[in-house]
Amino acid sequence: MRSRLLEAGGLKGVLHGDDDDDGLVVIEDPSGWAEASAVTGFLAAYRGSTRVSYATDLRLFSAWCREANLTLFSVRRAHLELFGRWTEERGLMRSTVARRLSTLTSFYRYCQEEELISRSPAVNLRRPKVDYESRTLGLDRNELGAFLVQAGISSPRDHALAVLLAVNGLRISEALGADIGDPGLRAGPPDPQDPPQGQQSAR
Repeated sequence: MRSRLLEAGGLKGVLHGDDDDDGLVVIEDPSGWAEASAVTGFLAAYRGSTRVSYATDLRLFSAWCREANLTLFSVRRAHLELFGRWTEERGLMRSTVARRLSTLTSFYRYCQEEELISRSPAVNLRRPKVDYESRTLGLDRNELGAFLVQAGISSPRDHALAVLLAVNGLRISEALGADIGDPGLRAGPPDPQDPPQGQQSAR
């Protein structure tokens, strides 16, 4: 029954073209065929890793709904927020929770636009705040040493670039964009005719 339902709902092999269930959204109740078609239509707009990711999010949410005796089309905003809290309690990162809620928001927006539901339950859905700024300040002493060693056994050019980055604290874009003719990069003592750094005339 489950296999026939997935085939009839257009879900079997929609992601991988085979019998692998890893990316499939399972809707076992025949009354949920409309929901299965909605999932199929939503996923059809995506491909590759994005579609796999969205299908995984919907599969997990569908399983959560079955445990709560809900259908995808009977969900309200409170249920989505409960799902978000449940996901957080499982110890997942905030970015993962926010992504799954974003998937559901997109799915229900699609259902509303296709007039499958009258109003999306994800309108004004609260998502966890995600800080995308990296807290890593840089390499520690051991990491820097390992970095220079690997560069040294690679090639003279790689080693020179690694030393330039390590000693001067440059970004890779700054190092690659540096002009070897700049006074600050010229080997040997400074030219007496060069003005002090910061006082060069505008070019």
